[in-house]
Amino acid sequence: MVYEYKRVFGKADPISASSKMQAYDEEKMFKMHNVTDDVLDGTFQNDEKKFWSELPYDAKVRKIINYTNKQYEEEVISKTKSAMMRSELISLLSKRKLNKDYHVNYDVENKCIIDLPCIEYDPITECYNYIEISEKGTSSIKKNIFKKNISKI
Repeated sequence: MVYEYKRVFGKADPISASSKMQAYDEEKMFKMHNVTDDVLDGTFQNDEKKFWSELPYDAKVRKIINYTNKQYEEEVISKTKSAMMRSELISLLSKRKLNKDYHVNYDVENKCIIDLPCIEYDPITECYNYIEISEKGTSSIKKNIFKKNISKI
C-alpha cells in the first residue's frame, strides 16, 4: 500500500509552505525498519550473544513487538489479543517487571522470544494477567491459593 504525505521545509503553517508530495511504500519501509532493527540490535556489527536481562530497553520493546506479530501470523492468537498482549507487555516492561531472565524465555542464538511464562490469558475477564514468578519457578499466586486452602483445613 502506498501512502502520500507532504514534506514541509521549516514552515510552521503547512498550507502556506512550499511543500512537495512524496510517496512511500509500506512494504519497503517495513523492510527498511527491519534492517534498522538488526543494525540497532548489533547483528550487523558484532555477533555478541546477549541474554534478555542484558538487552537495552528499546531492543526489548522491538523483541516484544516481533513476538506478538509472530504469534498473530502463526494464528496462535487473534489480532485483538495480539494488541492486548503487546500493550500489556510494554507496560510491564516500563514498570520493570520483565527485566529478569526467568520472566522471559529468550533464545540467545536466534535473538527472539520463545515464550512468556509470566503472562496468562484469562478467558473470563478477557485480558492478560501478570503472574509473579520467583527464581525457583513457582508463582506467588499458586502459593497464595495453596495457603488459603491449607488454612481452611
